Amino acid sequence: MYPRVLTNKIDKNDLDVVPRVIAMPKAGEHALGAEESFLFSRVDGATSIKVLIQSSGVREELAESALLKLREHGVIGWESKAKPASVEGKTAVEEKSDEYEGVYFDPFEIAEEVDLKEADKKKILFLYARMHEMTHYQMLQTERRVDAKEIKKAYFHVSKEVHPDLFFRKNLGSYKSKIEALFKRVSQAYEVLSDPDRRREYDAILPFEPSPEEIEDKERAEKRKKQDERLRQERRKRLIKRTPIGRNKSKAQKYLKDAIQQKAEGFVVQAANSIRLALVLDPENEEMKVFAQTVQAKAADIRAEKEYKRGQGAESMGRSEEALSAYRRAIEASPTDARSFHGAANVLLDLNRDLREAAGFCREARRLEPDNDKVRLTLGQLFIKLGMKKNALRELTAYVAAQPLDEFAGRVLRDLKKIM
Repeated sequence: MYPRVLTNKIDKNDLDVVPRVIAMPKAGEHALGAEESFLFSRVDGATSIKVLIQSSGVREELAESALLKLREHGVIGWESKAKPASVEGKTAVEEKSDEYEGVYFDPFEIAEEVDLKEADKKKILFLYARMHEMTHYQMLQTERRVDAKEIKKAYFHVSKEVHPDLFFRKNLGSYKSKIEALFKRVSQAYEVLSDPDRRREYDAILPFEPSPEEIEDKERAEKRKKQDERLRQERRKRLIKRTPIGRNKSKAQKYLKDAIQQKAEGFVVQAANSIRLALVLDPENEEMKVFAQTVQAKAADIRAEKEYKRGQGAESMGRSEEALSAYRRAIEASPTDARSFHGAANVLLDLNRDLREAAGFCREARRLEPDNDKVRLTLGQLFIKLGMKKNALRELTAYVAAQPLDEFAGRVLRDLKKIM
């Protein structure tokens, strides 16, 4: 269930409004385009719509259209300052919740006659629709850096709100199964986060979340950016009187200076983008070419690592198509990372499609990382599905010899020998 937002354009009064993420996009539903995916990744709950559009590098009308589509699909939302547009031809008016800004509920679900207050209905519907997309921390309504004591406290607080015993002998109708599912999901979150080892493994697959210090650094950088913008405006006025070639070289030097500063501050990806712009303006500048070589490879590795972790997270939550896309982007950014090739191969194996491409991914992963026995196991399973039994026997035999305690692999090998 995605909430629907009844609007058809961004009002100029909304440009200073800060949008926030409501839910992660579901695999297979409302596939996001390139501009939508990029802008979704920049929604941080602190940047206004106007700044998002201006800093995205995307043409203004495309950026605005992408934000509207994200809002329409219910993955982001913002509290509009403009009066909502009327909708003609609707048999029932969808109802907006004051507590859940930008979220709309099915009026027929809200109207169901059960022993629940309207606010409780909305909370249950909201959480139920998103419980498989929310992290364990979000389910327990707590922060990622809290200690075990706070995790336990959060669990007791949240579990009381959705515990089936709280609704004993009440008429719940269709809400009964939703409440039971929510309690099961909250309990699952607590089981993982209350175990130090399982929590550490889970944290490793979550997307990056900035620390308070990093947020503070970002705020300082934004302040510095505003100061720099004032200086840039003054420089532009002086450059107008120069020749086009001189203006281009002057702009290129500015981008080079930005890139050097960004690299020194640890913003390698931004530095790579800045030096790329510099080379567009002054392509024969040897100093810029040398600097570009030092940052672009590292920036590619950072992008690849981010996409690989994103793929792991999506795969762990069963979003195979999203995981496959992330692994492919990781491969494109850094085609020397064996993990991304192996990850993409495993997803294709699970999806049972493009198996020859998956086998090619495995071969490349083995070339890059010859000692990774897990690649042999995946390749063996792919060969079985491709009908290449001898090849499968070779790979699985080698894997079992290296990993004799892997019962699953041993069983697959025995079954293969029976049919040969």
